Amino acid sequence: MKIIDITEASFGCEERPEGAPLMCCLVLETEAGVIYKEIPDADVERLGLKIGQEYVERKEEQ
Repeated sequence: MKIIDITEASFGCEERPEGAPLMCCLVLETEAGVIYKEIPDADVERLGLKIGQEYVERKEEQ
């Protein structure tokens, strides 16, 4: 899976619930098409995820 965009996750018309972690939405290109996966912003930073790189889903994320 290739990361084609990283955006702030949407909580719809609601604001982020108090105490909830900031979430990001990874836009991933796969053989089957485009998928969207929400992960904590802290994980994006910790893993150093960048647009254009390959993304391998970790076992604990499934």
